[in-house]
Amino acid sequence: MYDGLVNFRDIGGAASRHGPSVRTGVVFRAGLFSFVGDEAGDRLVNELSVRTVIDLRMDDELEEHPPPPLY
Repeated sequence: MYDGLVNFRDIGGAASRHGPSVRTGVVFRAGLFSFVGDEAGDRLVNELSVRTVIDLRMDDELEEHPPPPLY
């Protein structure tokens, strides 16, 4: 579906013990964003309205496989 993304999914709708769940289509997660292709990147922006990527990897991991620019 989104070539280059590992374990990509919408986390919306997950139950919360502290109240309402996150709305679907708002927060997504992926295992690694470094290898996303141009077409998949365009789809993330145009179909899902992704505007921000938060990369939680360590500095050495980012140096080895830097994230692509947001499309």
